[in-house]
Amino acid sequence: MSTHSRVPAGVTTGGQFSTSARGEADVTLASDPYEAHATALGQRLAAAVGADQVADVELSRDVSCGAPEGARHLKLTVDVPGTSIGERVVAGGYLMPDGSVRELTLESQWFDPYEDDGDELRDGVQMPFEPQRTGEYLESHVETARMIGRHQRALDDAINQPQRRRRGPLNGYFEILHATAACDSQGRPVVEVVNGRRKGASKVLLRLDECRRVESMAVGTDFGLLTVGEADRDKVAGSLDRDLAYELGEDLGTDPSIWGVASLSRRMAGAIPQDD
Repeated sequence: MSTHSRVPAGVTTGGQFSTSARGEADVTLASDPYEAHATALGQRLAAAVGADQVADVELSRDVSCGAPEGARHLKLTVDVPGTSIGERVVAGGYLMPDGSVRELTLESQWFDPYEDDGDELRDGVQMPFEPQRTGEYLESHVETARMIGRHQRALDDAINQPQRRRRGPLNGYFEILHATAACDSQGRPVVEVVNGRRKGASKVLLRLDECRRVESMAVGTDFGLLTVGEADRDKVAGSLDRDLAYELGEDLGTDPSIWGVASLSRRMAGAIPQDD
C-alpha cells in the first residue's frame, strides 16, 4: 500500500523538529499602566520629602466597598531618617487608570520617645482625612506634615516628655496629659490634649492662630466634640493650663485668676515654633 503526503513537495515538516527556523509571533505584551503611575507618584513623594528613592510600593486590587470603579489601592513608603517629618513617610489612596489618586492619605512614623531602647517606630504625623483630597495635593500635603512634625516634636519636648520623666517609666506613657499636634482643613495649627491617652479619656481641642494663641476650643463629650462658648472659654482654658502646670511640677501660686486663655496661649506660644 502506498502512502501519499498531504504536504506539497519542497515544504519542510516536523513541528519542533523542523529543519528550518520559525519566526517569533508578532505579539507585544502591554505594560501595566497602574505600575507606571505608581512609580511616577513614588518619585514625586521621594522628591517632596528629600529622599533618593522609594522603599516600597504596594498595589492591590483588593479595595474596600464603595471604592471608585477601576481603582487599585496604592501604598508608598519612603525612608527619611533624621528629618522633621519623621523616620518614614507613608502615602496612600485609590490609584485610578489615568494616574490620578483619590482620597490621598499621608502619615509618618518616628522613633518612639517613650521607649527606652529608642528603636521602635510609632505614629508621628497623620494628616486629617479629607475624601476630596487628590494626588495633586501631594507636595502641599508633605509640607503640612512637616509643619505638624515640627509642632509634635516641640510638644514632646515641652509637655509630654517632662511629664513622663516625672511619672516614671511604668506610668509615664499613659497617665499624662498628652499633647498631639494636628491641623484643621485650612492648615491652621491644632493641639489636642488628652488625659491619659486611654479610650474614653477626656479631651480638649485647641485651635491656634498664627501667633500660637488659643483662638477657639472644643471639649470631647459622649456625643462628640462640643465647642466651648465665649463665656466658658477662660474657665476651660484655665483648668487645662493649671492641670498642665501641676503635671509639669510648676508653681501654681495662690491666685486662681492667673489661669485662663491668656496663660494657656502663652504656654502654647512658648512650646510651638512659629517658623512656618
